[in-house]
Amino acid sequence: MKSLLSIVASTVTFGFSVVLVGLLFGFPQSNYDYTENLQTTCSDQTCYNIERLIYQDISNGRVRDLDTLSLNSTNTDSLLFTQYTEFVNEYVDKSQSMDYSDLPSDFQ
Repeated sequence: MKSLLSIVASTVTFGFSVVLVGLLFGFPQSNYDYTENLQTTCSDQTCYNIERLIYQDISNGRVRDLDTLSLNSTNTDSLLFTQYTEFVNEYVDKSQSMDYSDLPSDFQ
């Protein structure tokens, strides 16, 4: 009985903390463009372009993460692996197609 009570208390505490953090800092948005409202600390265009590229890659990764979270765990392992592989390949394609031509050659 003591173990069951501790599990319930831990679960309730965790749930409360998730909701509290979500309310204070905002819940994740699935299609949010992180480059749209880029607040940069850069003083020159090169720095801004590098930050823009990094934020775009982060945004691509978050889309991939949200897609993989949506996978149905009741599917077979081979189907899950296939779906996961497709999501990762989409991420790689998006990241490879990003334009970095305006960045210094040593960064490229």
